[in-house]
Amino acid sequence: MAKLQESRDGMSAAMQSRTVIDLATGAIMAQNRCSQAAAFQVLREASNSRNVKLRDVAATVVSSVAGGTDTFTYFDE
Repeated sequence: MAKLQESRDGMSAAMQSRTVIDLATGAIMAQNRCSQAAAFQVLREASNSRNVKLRDVAATVVSSVAGGTDTFTYFDE
């Protein structure tokens, strides 16, 4: 049971991270009028140059686009 709980928690965290990354990618696409691949590259380069996890860079982008207000995903419930 503990192994299943661990697996479920890991999958939930992965889905949350992926959602934030996808939202940030979309925001960069809209701001820069670029492709999804180019927007993801922007995120990846920012993550690598700052030595910050990709999901944290993405969360910062989403927060700045949202005006600093809290955002949520369906996985947060």
